[in-house]
Amino acid sequence: MIPEEAIPLIEHIDAVIDLLKSKECDDIVSYLVYYKSRIKNDFTATLICGDLAGMCRPEAWGDRYIGGMDRATWLVLLNRLQSVCISTFNDIKKRQAAAP
Repeated sequence: MIPEEAIPLIEHIDAVIDLLKSKECDDIVSYLVYYKSRIKNDFTATLICGDLAGMCRPEAWGDRYIGGMDRATWLVLLNRLQSVCISTFNDIKKRQAAAP
């Protein structure tokens, strides 16, 4: 079952996909669709959070040119996506730690 804590991440991924659909970055959109489809439980959600947060770094997607979007906007978008990933990861881990 998809963790409740992952719902904001899924919604954010959907929003990013919508923003990027016509921006000459089909590979990134494909990765996001794949990552979203893999969120099934706590384990996969935390793995996806780590992988996706890593892709938001300048060494990964950060250095990409995205047509129709300036660099500053692109970096803000990646930073927000990374923040949502980290928040989701932390929320899942907090719930797991509090479980009896």
